[in-house]
Amino acid sequence: MANQNPNYVVEDDDDDDDDKGGWSFVGYSVVFFALSGLAYWWINKKEQEGGRFKLWWVLALVYHWLGKVGVSGVLAGIGVLSLLIGVIRIVAKSRQSAKA
Repeated sequence: MANQNPNYVVEDDDDDDDDKGGWSFVGYSVVFFALSGLAYWWINKKEQEGGRFKLWWVLALVYHWLGKVGVSGVLAGIGVLSLLIGVIRIVAKSRQSAKA
């Protein structure tokens, strides 16, 4: 009979999931770059209209200290970090597969 041990674990030799992590970070960076532009546009529109507007408290602190350029810059900075992490993971995966 086949192995009937309920604690039997089969090792996963499929490494397809590893490279998805790199590409997902690249995708996150695209989203953060888009959010950066959208945040700048939206805050600029609200400033032109005058009056008060609501922001998430973290972005409100950044806006208070650095203005709309700071909010946009923080979001773009997160996008840059995400892009770097993604590219590093993709390059490391391709080098690892080239050695094998």
